[in-house]
Amino acid sequence: MKWPPSQTHDRQKLIFPKRWIGLLLGIYGLMGLINLDRLPIAWTDEVQNLDPALVWHATGEYASRLWPNPGAETHFLSYPPLIEGWHTLWLYVGKSIWMVRLPFLLFQLISGCLFYCIVLAILNPNKIPKNPAMNSSLESVIHGLALLFTAIFLLDKSTAEISRSMRVEVLVMLLLLGLIYGIQKLPPPLQLGEASIQKNKPYTFAKQMVFLGLVLGSLAMAHLYTWPIVFVSSLWLIKECIQQENRQTGLSIVSFITGLLAPFLLFIVSVKPEWHNLFAQISFQARDHQANSFLENIVGFFYTRFVPYTLEQPYTIILHCMAWIASFYLLFKQYKSLAPFWRNLLNKNKDSHPHTREVYTLIPILFLSFSIPAAMLLAPQHRYYPIQNMLGLLVFVVLFYTHKPRVRREIFIAIHTRPGVSNGNLFPEWSSPFLRKLVVGTGVILLLFPYVIRHTVAILQSPERNPSTAIEFLNNNLNQMGGGEILGEPIAEYWLAQTPQAKHWTYGFEFYPQHFPFNPNIPRYFLSRVGPKQVPFLQTIDSLMIKPRWAFTAAFGHTYNGLYLYKIPSENAWRALTKPAMLKSTSGH
Repeated sequence: MKWPPSQTHDRQKLIFPKRWIGLLLGIYGLMGLINLDRLPIAWTDEVQNLDPALVWHATGEYASRLWPNPGAETHFLSYPPLIEGWHTLWLYVGKSIWMVRLPFLLFQLISGCLFYCIVLAILNPNKIPKNPAMNSSLESVIHGLALLFTAIFLLDKSTAEISRSMRVEVLVMLLLLGLIYGIQKLPPPLQLGEASIQKNKPYTFAKQMVFLGLVLGSLAMAHLYTWPIVFVSSLWLIKECIQQENRQTGLSIVSFITGLLAPFLLFIVSVKPEWHNLFAQISFQARDHQANSFLENIVGFFYTRFVPYTLEQPYTIILHCMAWIASFYLLFKQYKSLAPFWRNLLNKNKDSHPHTREVYTLIPILFLSFSIPAAMLLAPQHRYYPIQNMLGLLVFVVLFYTHKPRVRREIFIAIHTRPGVSNGNLFPEWSSPFLRKLVVGTGVILLLFPYVIRHTVAILQSPERNPSTAIEFLNNNLNQMGGGEILGEPIAEYWLAQTPQAKHWTYGFEFYPQHFPFNPNIPRYFLSRVGPKQVPFLQTIDSLMIKPRWAFTAAFGHTYNGLYLYKIPSENAWRALTKPAMLKSTSGH
């Protein structure tokens, strides 16, 4: 069928934005696959979370000498077990750096899809009176806005960085988006005349609550900073259960609690923790990551962690502050509808319950339940920001398009009817073409710059970033040694994961020497990019020199070029290596 020109234009406007999200996710995934084992090179947090699973695969013991927490060297309980459990299962598939990182890239792509779907649901054109002449324009605008928010989410510098480096935030964002998406899919509270409709599907809601309980239980197993979110969301979902008809309320609550407790029970059965050891290690970890002082933490939370890290995307700090303001504004405006609900929570008359299942209220609550404890208690690191960025963007969607339906409807009508706007131009009529191009171009450059630069550098430095080269270097020097301890650069952990002699070797950090007392009967080696002149007390065994493909890229970030393998000959040499002044030059710690 050949479309008339006018209908073809409308049809293209309708489906073109939908194709753009596929293009965005496709390029994001393709670039991620190309540079998966090269960007970044193996790094500290990555192998620290991987080590307990690798030790378990090599020895059958769930322990890690890599963590400084007391007791971790015999029974690892220093970190909530979600990411450790995942690594333990996935290592059966493969132990190369590319294979270990692959699921986290896929998780990030799934998060992008869920985020896009959630935004579309909030911006649902069905909430606006239909006009056949407006349908194409409305859906084009909605899909375009959903694409814009998704791009800001995925291309944020912190978010793009953690998607390649196996931090637990990738799992946290996936579970949070799964939670919000699942809540969006819950059926509305039953009205008095609708109970008979649900009699043929009495267990549908209970099954949904099991799923949401599993999501929240897994979220609690990810990190301690998720517990406020889990608490608030649990109250929200129990409230949803109470709103069901009498014979479903009890079943729904039991189903939810069963799903919520299942990850905890699995952890207890599989790991068999000793509770005093668990509390000791978790407390040590919490103290190590808590704020130094309240005022210093607040300054760092709103400013220091963004500067200079996010200078390429200067809008980041503005969005962060605006998300706080928007969240409090939304809660203040919606308080009148929320207060009667909580007062009448146990009233089984459905007419007394406003429809508060809409995520419009839950999203700012989730943002604040994460952000307020983080601002007061957590060290202000930019690596925690992706979760705030994701929830903050959803807060903006809620604020702009769902708080005032009349304003939203007028905006959509204006987009369709105003001269110069019906063709997709959202700029004021008085703006010049040059100004429009300048604004759009600047926005695109700021959005893409960190992502494009990082991947371009990784491609140009591909030979120097190839982990196989570094692992082969270690194979040539260590496989014939028979066993020992290797400390230093994290790529040694991936060598240890793949060497057939893994049972006879241990990997560690020189800046966490707590579990590595010097033993003259066990050979100890040190892998570092620090040259022999800086560590004259060590014995140089070999060096890895990789000729750059492009000479000008030599200064662009860390690579495996210039690695030195040393032997630590004595306890005095070990003490000299682990002095604070020396650690600042060898590892930055």
